[in-house]
Amino acid sequence: MTAKEWDNYWGDKKKNRIFKIFRTHVFARAVRYYTDKYFSREGVFVEAGCGSGQTSIRIVKYNRKLIALDISKKALEEARKNTKFDEFIEGDIANLPFEDNSIDGIWNLGVMEHFSEEELPEVINECHRVLRKGGYLIIFWATKIAHYQLLLDNYNKLFKKNFQLFPDEHTRAKSKRHARELMSKSKFADCDIFFSWRDLFTDIVIVAKK
Repeated sequence: MTAKEWDNYWGDKKKNRIFKIFRTHVFARAVRYYTDKYFSREGVFVEAGCGSGQTSIRIVKYNRKLIALDISKKALEEARKNTKFDEFIEGDIANLPFEDNSIDGIWNLGVMEHFSEEELPEVINECHRVLRKGGYLIIFWATKIAHYQLLLDNYNKLFKKNFQLFPDEHTRAKSKRHARELMSKSKFADCDIFFSWRDLFTDIVIVAKK
């Protein structure tokens, strides 16, 4: 999707008010859990595809520098309301504006499913490029087995609709096995994969170590 299309999505205040509660009370707690568990307490960390920044409001800063990066100006305007971030960068996750081996950790939520399977290795390997040795990539990857998605798929099938809650999602993970297969096409060799109650069984969480 283009920056303009994402600007249109993040500019829809009514739609984003609907999802704010889930982002801040469910996803944000899960993001805090995984970042606390895997990220070191100091260093430079990037939310690559930060969107509104609402899912990161509960992250504990410690001595971390937290950078919000997104292709959408509108998204970054919203992300600035999250005072945990130290820097805001307009940029593309497929062409990250960082030096090789310069970032201690990267995370995102609701990003990878918007790329095709053909595009994904390039995007994931770009994260691998900028991470330092021993750094972690944490991905919350939208799934086809989430409760709301199953209901939506059945609704669309029954009524012959094409109703979508989010912009085009080309690669929803079908299972933990599928997520592992997607990651196997990248340079990350060490991955843990979770599907748990921490985000109410909504996303598959992938934790990959460089």
